Amino acid sequence: LGGSGLAQHMALAGAGAKRLEAATKGLVAIEDAGKKHLDVGFKTTNGGAETRERVRRLSPDECVTLCALILVRNAGTRRRQLALLPKNGGKGPSTKPLEQSSAIAERCPELFWALFDNSRSDRSEKGDVEFALANATQAAARRFEELVDHTGGAEGKVTEA
Repeated sequence: LGGSGLAQHMALAGAGAKRLEAATKGLVAIEDAGKKHLDVGFKTTNGGAETRERVRRLSPDECVTLCALILVRNAGTRRRQLALLPKNGGKGPSTKPLEQSSAIAERCPELFWALFDNSRSDRSEKGDVEFALANATQAAARRFEELVDHTGGAEGKVTEA
């Protein structure tokens, strides 16, 4: 990365770190912004100004689907995806892209804040993104099979050429 690309990458990484710090320390206020959006306000411990973001509201099921789609995309070609299925002798998809909440906070604020919000039964509670992400990742690995093997039956089986 060079020039403005490096600056943009550093800005994204900094924003992700701020989101994660605020979520971890409970310095987040989430309010409804209509039926489809959430207004998220958060501060960092260094006393800076509050950052506000408006993100699309995602249900727990939508979070799992989004995580599963990340796994599908990360798996590569259709042939590789099918080879990963347990029924074809595979070990399932790699969940590595979803193992770090810092990466989710940096790359997908919408998913990060939805996981945070969905991890609480009451908005006054401190959210647990790590726990919510771990649960969503497990469910996404199961949903990966449904998304890849939508043919059902033997048609989805990889055969040697």
